[in-house]
Amino acid sequence: MARPKRIDVVRKGRIGHVLVDGVELPFALPREAITVPVHPDQIPTVHLQLSADQVHVVNQCCPDEKETDQ
Repeated sequence: MARPKRIDVVRKGRIGHVLVDGVELPFALPREAITVPVHPDQIPTVHLQLSADQVHVVNQCCPDEKETDQ
Protein backbone atom coordinates (compact mmCIF):
# COMPACT_ATOMS: atom_id res chain seq x y z
CA MET A 1 0.00 0.00 0.00
CA ALA A 2 1.41 3.35 -1.01
CA ARG A 3 1.75 6.20 1.45
CA PRO A 4 -1.15 8.66 1.07
CA LYS A 5 -0.47 12.01 -0.52
CA ARG A 6 -2.59 13.90 2.01
CA ILE A 7 -4.34 13.30 5.33
CA ASP A 8 -6.85 15.87 6.58
CA VAL A 9 -7.87 15.98 10.24
CA VAL A 10 -11.03 18.01 10.92
CA ARG A 11 -11.90 18.61 14.56
CA LYS A 12 -15.36 19.99 15.27
CA GLY A 13 -16.13 20.24 18.97
CA ARG A 14 -15.70 16.82 20.57
CA ILE A 15 -15.69 14.90 17.26
CA GLY A 16 -12.90 14.39 14.73
CA HIS A 17 -13.05 13.34 11.09
CA VAL A 18 -10.11 11.94 9.14
CA LEU A 19 -9.84 12.03 5.35
CA VAL A 20 -7.15 10.07 3.51
CA ASP A 21 -6.55 11.37 0.00
CA GLY A 22 -10.02 12.93 0.12
CA VAL A 23 -11.82 9.77 1.35
CA GLU A 24 -13.30 10.10 4.84
CA LEU A 25 -13.06 7.24 7.30
CA PRO A 26 -16.59 5.81 7.55
CA PHE A 27 -17.00 6.92 11.16
CA ALA A 28 -16.33 9.92 13.36
CA LEU A 29 -13.86 9.63 16.23
CA PRO A 30 -13.71 11.20 19.66
CA ARG A 31 -11.43 14.23 19.43
CA GLU A 32 -8.99 12.82 21.99
CA ALA A 33 -8.48 9.68 19.87
CA ILE A 34 -6.66 11.73 17.20
CA THR A 35 -3.19 13.15 17.82
CA VAL A 36 -1.01 14.97 15.33
CA PRO A 37 2.56 15.20 16.62
CA VAL A 38 4.51 18.06 15.08
CA HIS A 39 8.16 17.41 14.24
CA PRO A 40 9.44 19.85 11.57
CA ASP A 41 12.30 17.56 10.50
CA GLN A 42 10.18 14.39 10.13
CA ILE A 43 7.45 13.15 7.78
CA PRO A 44 4.04 14.36 9.08
CA THR A 45 2.02 11.67 10.84
CA VAL A 46 -1.40 11.22 12.40
CA HIS A 47 -1.97 8.80 15.30
CA LEU A 48 -5.43 7.26 15.72
CA GLN A 49 -6.72 5.30 18.66
CA LEU A 50 -9.52 3.06 17.43
CA SER A 51 -11.82 1.13 19.75
CA ALA A 52 -14.00 -1.86 18.88
CA ASP A 53 -15.88 -4.68 20.56
CA GLN A 54 -13.34 -7.06 19.00
CA VAL A 55 -9.90 -6.59 17.48
CA HIS A 56 -8.48 -9.28 15.20
CA VAL A 57 -4.77 -9.09 14.36
CA VAL A 58 -3.16 -11.09 11.57
CA ASN A 59 0.61 -10.98 11.83
CA GLN A 60 2.52 -12.69 9.04
CA CYS A 61 6.25 -12.35 9.53
CA CYS A 62 7.07 -13.97 6.20
CA PRO A 63 3.98 -13.87 3.96
CA ASP A 64 5.79 -15.66 1.10
CA GLU A 65 6.56 -18.76 3.16
CA LYS A 66 4.09 -21.64 3.44
CA GLU A 67 2.43 -21.74 6.84
CA THR A 68 3.01 -24.78 9.03
CA ASP A 69 1.36 -25.83 12.28
CA GLN A 70 3.97 -26.44 14.96
